[in-house]
Amino acid sequence: MICFSKPIHKVFPFFSGVVDVTIVSKYQFFDEPADTWLYCYYTGSLINHQNGYQFGVEVNTGSGTVFTSRRGTGEISGRYNVRIYGDAGDFRVGAFSCRVRTPDNSQTEKAITFKMKSQADVWPVTFTVTANTGDPVTLQMVQKSNRTGTLVWRKGGVGGTVLTGQNGLNFTMASVRASDEGIYECYYQGDTDRKQGIMRLIVRGCTENKWGPPSCTGDCPVCYNGGVCDDNSGECVCPPGFHGQNCESACANNQIGTSCTRECEGGDCTGQLLCVMDPYGCSCAPGLMGIECNTGCPDGMYGAGCTQTCHCASGGSVCDVMTGACSSGGCEAGWEGSNCQTECDDGYYGNDCGESCGNCVTGTVCDKTNGNCPGCEEPWVGDTCKMIPATVSEGPESVTLVVENDTTFSCTGRGVPGPSVVWYHGEEIITPGNGIRIDVTDGGLVGEQHVIHSTLTITSVRRQHNGKYVCISSNVAGHETSQEATLVVQERPDDVTVNVTAVNSTTLHVTWIVGETGNLDILDSQVRYKRSDTEDWGDWESTGVSGAKGDVYIHSLQLAVMYDVQVRVHNLLGWSDPGSGRMGTTDETGPPESVSVASIIGGSVGAALLVVVLLTVGIICYRRRHAAERQDPIGGQIDLNMIKTDDPSDSASAENPTCTELHEYNSPYETPIYNITDLVTVDDVVEFLKAKGFGQYAAAFKRHKIDGVAVMYLNDAVLAELVPEIGPRVKLQKALQELKDNQTYTSLLN
Repeated sequence: MICFSKPIHKVFPFFSGVVDVTIVSKYQFFDEPADTWLYCYYTGSLINHQNGYQFGVEVNTGSGTVFTSRRGTGEISGRYNVRIYGDAGDFRVGAFSCRVRTPDNSQTEKAITFKMKSQADVWPVTFTVTANTGDPVTLQMVQKSNRTGTLVWRKGGVGGTVLTGQNGLNFTMASVRASDEGIYECYYQGDTDRKQGIMRLIVRGCTENKWGPPSCTGDCPVCYNGGVCDDNSGECVCPPGFHGQNCESACANNQIGTSCTRECEGGDCTGQLLCVMDPYGCSCAPGLMGIECNTGCPDGMYGAGCTQTCHCASGGSVCDVMTGACSSGGCEAGWEGSNCQTECDDGYYGNDCGESCGNCVTGTVCDKTNGNCPGCEEPWVGDTCKMIPATVSEGPESVTLVVENDTTFSCTGRGVPGPSVVWYHGEEIITPGNGIRIDVTDGGLVGEQHVIHSTLTITSVRRQHNGKYVCISSNVAGHETSQEATLVVQERPDDVTVNVTAVNSTTLHVTWIVGETGNLDILDSQVRYKRSDTEDWGDWESTGVSGAKGDVYIHSLQLAVMYDVQVRVHNLLGWSDPGSGRMGTTDETGPPESVSVASIIGGSVGAALLVVVLLTVGIICYRRRHAAERQDPIGGQIDLNMIKTDDPSDSASAENPTCTELHEYNSPYETPIYNITDLVTVDDVVEFLKAKGFGQYAAAFKRHKIDGVAVMYLNDAVLAELVPEIGPRVKLQKALQELKDNQTYTSLLN
């Protein structure tokens, strides 16, 4: 029992039937003086030929057209046979036929076979060639003897047409017509021994797959296993060993006839040429090939004359050489049926035609072997048009929420085959775990597309969850990335970096940068400080600075003391943890330990006078400057007016020129912490440069051995070499000039 994976759609049309007649030439090549045999198998009745005999001679090949009397005849039901004796000589050579009338007397047909001498000079490659009207045809002979000379082709026997222009083993016609049909002989010019090769050309009256001349409007049915469409009736004329309206069925071994009721003589068809009615002609029995019909089929070929190709999925070795049936593995792609000779219907392909074609572009069908389409209907893609690239039909949406809350993103992918959905955070693929869960559900079919739903849940969001999220839907046909969804996690500010630098001996410059604003605006900032050797912090002072960056100056600090400074910032969710910085103020001004202040400024009298003057001016300036200001308990104050300014300025009253002049020396950038007499050695100069903010040039001064004397008398060219930048060079010149002026002022005091 043969089972199919899909319904069989083949419809075999009903015909009235082909005339059942087969003429067999046993030992079609005979030796001298051997006997040879003819058999006629039929249904109906034989029609006698000349002289009332059942076998006829089709053409005169040199011995006339009357069947030899040197014969012995035998008859059983449905078979008539004749033994031609060896002494019949050349009468054994030729084209012989038997003619049959159907039982209802409605049709008459004949079949023609051949006999030749085995010593013939040339043999045909095949005894019959069937062609369609208009086909190019080449009749072929092969050399069998060592005879040489001129080969001649003749059509129609003795008295027929000697064909000119072609004198080789092949005779070619570019486009055959019905009039070209007939029996052809090829022989060496002057041959009198009847050693010619004989063959027959059968020409269908229509072009391929058409029947009903002269209009030929009928479409031929599919004729399997090598069957040929009769151009007159539109029926399939089956090869020997096959039957059925479409020649779809194989007979048992050595069985012949349209109903497989006849058997080759001796139960073995080897060495016998089997010929049926036109337009099929002659061939060997199934499983045999060669002009003598004594060679078995090679692997992969089967049928009458081994002309048919096996279609077994497991290869030719499992193919039955007689029937084409596959002993294992089923049919190869594109074929089905009991012997794998039925081509797939339109719309099906693959092994045993078990696959349905994809969505080929309208008006086309897929390849029956591999299912490939010439083009696809939208949105289908792929060779077989069975895939739809994956898409994202619903992507994640952006969300903003406060830290430690939960959130869920959703994504829906669709495609054929069903897609997979992968989540990305930035460039990194997301995997479940550590508070992250991914759930996938099958959404079934929407139309013909598979739908997949995926959700990404983040439990208790943290700062590291900030960023861009996408899902990618993908299958073998393609992929699509969703729109970006942004997760904004709001939290208190964090990571405040504080930097503290000394402006001068009593002033600190505090700057800060907020590393994490918490995805909210910074609304305010506060600063506090303390001496590093104490535990008590001062009060938080608002700077009035918003934003992620800020700076402030702290004035009136104690000399040469290490301070700790903290800054905190505020957004809608609260204050940040304080960011801290530590800095020692600039070293206390004064002469080297080995040199007294009095000696530097010109003697004890001058020193005493200077102390009195400075104390007097300092008291006046202090009272004026701090009368209306709150004194910091630690010894300094925050100058809020200096926030985001480049240079701190003194607020001394302009009403007292002396106070103003003295305060200028206490400004952050201009405090004269040296007298000119302090500059003696190269190291003194280096220390001076560092204290004045020119430390980057100290190495150059030291390398050129610039001491105290040299520094006061530097010409412009040397100074330009030591300090290439114009701005710093001008400031240094000013500082040096102040030293000189200070020395002059000290001299005046003396």
